[in-house]
Amino acid sequence: MINNRYIGYWLCSMLMLLCVACGGSDSDGGDVPGPTPEHPEPTEPPKLSIRIYTPDRPTVTRGDTGFAEPEEAEKNVHSLDIWVFEHANGAKVGHLSPTVSTTFEGGTYQIPVDEDFAERHPNVDVFVMVNVFPANTGLNLTSPTPASLLSAKIQHQGVNDYFGVTALTKEPSETYGLPMSGILLDQVLTVNLPVLKVDPPVKVMRAVSKVRFLFSRTDTGDSEIFKIKGITLADNVIPTAEYLFLDPSNDLKYHIDNTYESGVALVTSGVGNEIPDIPVSAYPAKYAYDNNDESQPKGQDYEDRIDRGLKGVDNNGVPEIAQVGRFYFRETNRKVTGTITYQIGNGDEKQTTFSMVDEGDFSRNHTWIVYGYFAGKETLKVSSVDVTDWVIVDDINRPVFNW
Repeated sequence: MINNRYIGYWLCSMLMLLCVACGGSDSDGGDVPGPTPEHPEPTEPPKLSIRIYTPDRPTVTRGDTGFAEPEEAEKNVHSLDIWVFEHANGAKVGHLSPTVSTTFEGGTYQIPVDEDFAERHPNVDVFVMVNVFPANTGLNLTSPTPASLLSAKIQHQGVNDYFGVTALTKEPSETYGLPMSGILLDQVLTVNLPVLKVDPPVKVMRAVSKVRFLFSRTDTGDSEIFKIKGITLADNVIPTAEYLFLDPSNDLKYHIDNTYESGVALVTSGVGNEIPDIPVSAYPAKYAYDNNDESQPKGQDYEDRIDRGLKGVDNNGVPEIAQVGRFYFRETNRKVTGTITYQIGNGDEKQTTFSMVDEGDFSRNHTWIVYGYFAGKETLKVSSVDVTDWVIVDDINRPVFNW
């Protein structure tokens, strides 16, 4: 016969064990109940995603002649800065200055943002700077505001004339490169938390342009040796300042001040001059560009022809063209014009002019070739080729400035 008192003791002991087991499940590694509204699962912190494209190919002057490749030093990237601000009030959203290789061509970057910004996801302004240093632009934009970025200028500052006419830039700096920039204003964000995204890519392009002077001649005998004596840029062509960023509120391809530099001698003869002897070509006219000739090579094909002449590729390694000078200048809305001074044999010095076809052909990110050749009869003939200012990128079907 079972004592009811012992049954009661046994039931109480079992209940106590069950209570201990229940009470210890949270602290002793047992199963934890799933998330509740009061205790949600942890999530990734929000971030803002931005795509950047850097210059891919440059183009050769004039607008319908196609594109040309930049030289390595012209496309090298030495620094990258991405600044993002709220469009409505200019509040800083974030900044990235990632380490990039000199061969950087673009990519996607993510900037951490706070929960409040992610929840509000206001429209933003995006500024991208490449190769912008005090040494090559005179700009020190370490803690900028949208207003200071929009007003930033590459300009003539006292004795320093960045990409101007008084301190000629003949080579891209190996340390700093050529300045580039890109801008997007008032962008609506695509929200797919934890990622917010600026949909259009930021198109980055060079803020300066280039001009090359090249010459050749026929072999007319020692009595008619052809010499270049000087090249002069005209007055009121290069502005005293250009803005680092274009103004997206209008369709202009340039953004400059309305004051201009005086003319300047780009190259001169005499002691210490940089004018080489002009080589001979059996047919120097083949390197001239004729806008009316549909069979004329365009873009990179024309650049290749010029470069073959410089290296003598088709002349047993003997150059047929000399490059007298190349220069990098601030952009301009005006025709670039000037004067070439030359001499034939021991005769008097003569002059001829060079000029772009249209105003606006030397806006930022352009390259321009001025080719002069002497084919006898006492006259220097000059042709020039301007570069287009954009290219259609197939994968995103967007216009992108290039050279």
